[in-house]
Amino acid sequence: MFMAEHKELVRAVLVLALAATLVALPVFGLGCGSSKPAAKTTPTAPSTTASTTPVAAPTSVPLVLTGTGNQLTETFSLVEGLVVFQLSYAGGGPFQANLQDEAGKVVSVLTQVNTSISGSTALGVSKGVYAVNVTAASAWQIQVNEQVPVNPQTLPLFLQGTGPLVTPFFQSNGGNATVTMTYSGTTAPFVVTLLTSGGTTVSVLANVPNGPFNGAQTAPLQQGVIYMIDVEGSGAWSISVQ
Repeated sequence: MFMAEHKELVRAVLVLALAATLVALPVFGLGCGSSKPAAKTTPTAPSTTASTTPVAAPTSVPLVLTGTGNQLTETFSLVEGLVVFQLSYAGGGPFQANLQDEAGKVVSVLTQVNTSISGSTALGVSKGVYAVNVTAASAWQIQVNEQVPVNPQTLPLFLQGTGPLVTPFFQSNGGNATVTMTYSGTTAPFVVTLLTSGGTTVSVLANVPNGPFNGAQTAPLQQGVIYMIDVEGSGAWSISVQ
């Protein structure tokens, strides 16, 4: 009996010793003979899910192109949307500026005059690489503006100017608006184009080879859409939208 109790006591001591040893041993990885290193803490990557809160697009720095005489400007990249070109020419002969794509195809004739000019023109473009092919007799400057700040006015709108200009942005409550136009220039075409703030052409309101011109057009306007008007000409003009 003493031997049996002694064996039970030894067995209990061995079990306790084995349990203590297992607690002290490191944890081994599955199927390997070395300890698994502790995982490093990795910073959580920012979420790539688009926010549902509208974020105002930053205004890009205008690109300024300058030169004297005939010149093909450096190439520049444009994103899809509205672009406003501000044009300045000292005069002394014809001045023509053609916007062309990377393949050399003319996308738009920005201006074509026979006198000095200081004005602007707007159009919608596709994303791509462009250049301006300039024919001139003296110094000129072209400023390229993307992501133009939009601060729309409400109708009615009464405007007047001389030469090519881009009107302020405007919006309405929807429905048809009457656009009344006058033009006194006699040596250049008069073209009036209604655009959205995204650069989409809505309607050509006037397109005559020269003036004088006096006319009106009905423009269907949508509520919530922001518009602008691009005016091309070399003389005095007036436009009302109401």
